[in-house]
Amino acid sequence: MNRRDHCAGAGPSRPQLRPVYRAAAVRDIDGIFDYSVTTHGPEVAKTYLRDIDAAIARLLDYPEIGIASGLRQGVRSIAAREHRIYYRIDGSKLVIARVLHKAMDPARHL
Repeated sequence: MNRRDHCAGAGPSRPQLRPVYRAAAVRDIDGIFDYSVTTHGPEVAKTYLRDIDAAIARLLDYPEIGIASGLRQGVRSIAAREHRIYYRIDGSKLVIARVLHKAMDPARHL
């Protein structure tokens, strides 16, 4: 399973955005997967990543649904189970900056 595969239809009012993952976000997702496999097993880990992928796919169609983070200009976030996806729109790109557990302090990690 490619951890960053997404399938989403064209957005209703803008050209389709392309997801771009910052290195920190890739590490976050890999860490979430590894922790989930160890703690809950591979099937739960795959389901968890599918839920994160689904949240990102929604953002590709509706990037404005996330709330402004108030931490950096243009950075928004959306919940995905026990995590928040921090992202920004840069032209035709949806830049995924971090995927942080809800207990983590985003001001410290963004």
